[in-house]
Amino acid sequence: MNHDVATWVDTNISKYGGFGILAGSAISLWKPSGLPTAVALGKSIISALIENNGLIDDLRSDLERQLLPIDGDPSLRLETVLEEIDLHYPNHVPAFVSVLAGGAPNAIHFAIANWITSAHLKVFYTTNQDVLIERALEKEGYGRGSAYSVATPEADKADSLFHVVKLHGSIDEPDSLRTTFTQVGKQLPPSVRAQLERDLVRIPFLVIGYSGEDIDIRPSFLGSHLCNVLWVVHPREDVSSHFAHILLEDGKNIRLCKCDLAELVTATPLENESSLGEKRAAAEAGRVASKIPAGCLTLICSRVIRQSAESRNKKRL
Repeated sequence: MNHDVATWVDTNISKYGGFGILAGSAISLWKPSGLPTAVALGKSIISALIENNGLIDDLRSDLERQLLPIDGDPSLRLETVLEEIDLHYPNHVPAFVSVLAGGAPNAIHFAIANWITSAHLKVFYTTNQDVLIERALEKEGYGRGSAYSVATPEADKADSLFHVVKLHGSIDEPDSLRTTFTQVGKQLPPSVRAQLERDLVRIPFLVIGYSGEDIDIRPSFLGSHLCNVLWVVHPREDVSSHFAHILLEDGKNIRLCKCDLAELVTATPLENESSLGEKRAAAEAGRVASKIPAGCLTLICSRVIRQSAESRNKKRL
């Protein structure tokens, strides 16, 4: 395990009896998981919508310029794309994101599962919609419903089990994905936001594989007196504009740790399979998009352009 992360983990287990984690989609890039990030999945879908629309051939380059991420700016939210698809061509969202139902847990998922089963992990939040944490827990003999439960925006859990809190829903619960459409760009459900903010105040948090770009989650960090946060960022990332740096400048109790996730929990670097996940996502998106009428594709694209512009404006605010 990375030395700085290992030291932070050991210190907070000794001082607080454990810690919490907020994980993003980058933890599922690595072999054998091979899933795309949310940004890559959104890009694959919108590319398929444009590619399969003969009505807008002349506008393709302009649409790509407006819709697809430039210089790492994830203004195109996956949830925005899925919301417009669901609104104008219902019942096709599960097929567009079906790639998230695949994959196998990697060393990061198993490390998290081990922390949960050893009771060192007090809370676990994720924006991921895949089920790789659940699969890792099952392989460790930690049964869903008996040893842990999954909480999503659609249905908060009121049991005494350990909760895997999926802030943006889960691929195996389609209704939770639909709830997320109306949530992202606004606020977390009041009960979920209140619990997250209570946890941020009382529990140290390790943030991994997460950019901090979600408008529904940022206010909880900005408005909370953080207990102690270690935010892992990529070694080559320019942190000057990173959300974690904004928190640091705001005087929050947070430290940035530059660490490649491939070496986060293992001495043998993990192999990045993001390109494989992106290819799978693109192939499935193309297959589904080919069935959507061109006029509907045009409407979806125009709506996404407007929604993406609004998202950028909200982020600046």
